Amino acid sequence: MDNILSNLIFLPVIGALVIVGLGRGRDGFCRGFALLVSGVVFAMSVPLFTRFREDTAQMQFVEHVPWIRGIGANYSLGIDGISLPL
Repeated sequence: MDNILSNLIFLPVIGALVIVGLGRGRDGFCRGFALLVSGVVFAMSVPLFTRFREDTAQMQFVEHVPWIRGIGANYSLGIDGISLPL
């Protein structure tokens, strides 16, 4: 559960790239695949609601990874009570 936020962001992007790569003429498969990816993303988001602690104002499910060390850029994600339903 360490990278759940990154997975929730990038899984739909990967699914969209797969659909674009299939080309035209596979509309039914593309719809089904998009529905599958959406269902997986929804299922992965359920633990965010069940494990979210409402008694703190701290960011939760935080991910922090150094990205470009030369300039001190970091990849950071986290959710709070306002961003949880979004």
